[in-house]
Amino acid sequence: MKKSINEQCALGNRQWSSLIIGLLIAYCLLPVVIVSCKNNKTSVVDNNQRKEQWTCSMHPEIIRDKPGNCPICGMELVKKVENAAVL
Repeated sequence: MKKSINEQCALGNRQWSSLIIGLLIAYCLLPVVIVSCKNNKTSVVDNNQRKEQWTCSMHPEIIRDKPGNCPICGMELVKKVENAAVL
């Protein structure tokens, strides 16, 4: 037996609803994907363009962009290493 016109329209409405919901989800997720990819590229460039920093082993608050002597104690500045273990 054939489906009535109302049943055929209801099936069509469900399909359209599913399509619209899928497009809305894709529309919401697309900016997240674009931003996350963009940030990864930026961080790689930032890591490559970091400058060396020099600090005093006795006065870690002293940070310079080139070697020299500490203005407080006169000790030679050492190259600053990020994530270095403190002994």
